[in-house]
Amino acid sequence: MAEIRDAQGNIHKNNVQNNNSKRTFDAIRKLILINLFSGKKTINQISTETKVNWRTVELHLNYLVGRKMVAEVFSSKYVRIFEITDEGARYSRMIIRNRQAMGNRQAMGNRQAMGNRQGENKQEYSRLGKVTEKKEASFRININDKVIKLK
Repeated sequence: MAEIRDAQGNIHKNNVQNNNSKRTFDAIRKLILINLFSGKKTINQISTETKVNWRTVELHLNYLVGRKMVAEVFSSKYVRIFEITDEGARYSRMIIRNRQAMGNRQAMGNRQAMGNRQGENKQEYSRLGKVTEKKEASFRININDKVIKLK
């Protein structure tokens, strides 16, 4: 469940970061598929959870039914219930995995950036005093007989 929320959040974030006031059809359809991944839902439930207009959700569901990614389980005058098909589930898993991999790459980039900053600090401190112990994540420096431990 957390993976699904993360994937939905990433899609929303990407639209905000790219300064897109309008979401693309592809992004909306991905949101709908990821939302349906958690179980059968009505159009109204999908609309509320994805923060997409009811009519837009209905039209995209019609498209996804045509692509055999979503199936209409129940239909009446007042309510229509949809569920994801095996094909749609496969595609949703791929979306979730890609979003997680992208998140991991961003986290790795952040860690590398932090590592670069730590490397700069190591050089700066080593100019001030004698480095007595050097490890990858932390080290100690002697400055005027005071031991400073850095992480």
